[in-house]
Amino acid sequence: MEFSDFLEKTIKFSYKILCKIYMLIITYVENVIYLKKSKKRLIFHKGFFVRDLIIDNLEILKSNNKFKINNYLDVYNIKDANLEILIKNIFDKKFQDYITSITGFEYSIDYMIMYSRKFIPYKKRIQKTLEMWYSYKWHYDKPNSKNTLKIILPINISKNHGPLSMLDIESSRKISNLKALKDKNKSAEFIGNCNKLYGFLPALCVHKDGIPNEGEIATQIMFQLNPHKKWSVNKNLNRRQPNLNNSLKLWTNEPKFTFLSCMRDYRIELDNL
Repeated sequence: MEFSDFLEKTIKFSYKILCKIYMLIITYVENVIYLKKSKKRLIFHKGFFVRDLIIDNLEILKSNNKFKINNYLDVYNIKDANLEILIKNIFDKKFQDYITSITGFEYSIDYMIMYSRKFIPYKKRIQKTLEMWYSYKWHYDKPNSKNTLKIILPINISKNHGPLSMLDIESSRKISNLKALKDKNKSAEFIGNCNKLYGFLPALCVHKDGIPNEGEIATQIMFQLNPHKKWSVNKNLNRRQPNLNNSLKLWTNEPKFTFLSCMRDYRIELDNL
C-alpha cells in the first residue's frame, strides 16, 4: 500500500470516529437541554413520517433564480419574501406541534435547499464521495446528532424521477456494507407534487437521492432542523443558499457540526416571523 493510500484511509477512519463521538456527545447534550420530558418520541420507532400538505401559492416556487452547479444539478435561490411565505405555509403551528409531539423537541430551521436533479449516465456515476454530482449513493448524514431532522418537500417527483429513498431505523441497523445495499431494500420513497411532506432522521436512517430516468428532472426542497429552545428560523438561512462549497468541493454548503457551527447564529422565533 502506498503512503498516500494509507494516509487517505487513516484520515477517513479518523473522521468517522470524530463524527461518531460528536453524534453521541451532542445527542446527549440536546437531550439534557432541549428535550421535553413529557413527550413520547414516536419518531424513533421508524425514523420517518409523512404528512399531507396544501401550499396556497405555488407561484412562489416558480419565481426563483436557478444556478447550474454541475451538468446534472441545478440549485435555486429562493427570494427572501418567498422563503418567508414558504416557511410560514409549511411550518404552521399544527405542523410544529406534530413534530414536537413525535420527537420531544422544538427546532431551529438551520438550512434549506431547493434543487433539481437530472439523469446521470452510468459511466459518470462512479465518483468519490466528495466528487458526486449529488448524493445518489447510500449514506448516513454525518456529522449530525441523532436528533437532527430533515424535512423533504417533493415538488414534482414520481417513481420515474428517482425519489429520495431511505431505510427505517431497524433496517438501517442491519446494514453492514452500504456499498452492497440494493435499491429493492428501501423502506420508503419520497414521492409527491407539492402535496406531501416527509421527515426523517438522517443520522439514523440510511438514505440517498435517486437518479431520474433520462429526460426527467426531479425537484425538491430540503430543510435541516436542529433541536432548539423555541421553534425558530436561522437568520443565516438565505445566506447559505445556493453557493458551492469551494473549500470542500461539495455540491451543497449544508452546515456540518451544526450544534457548534450554528451556536452563535441569531434565530428568529417562528411566531415572530
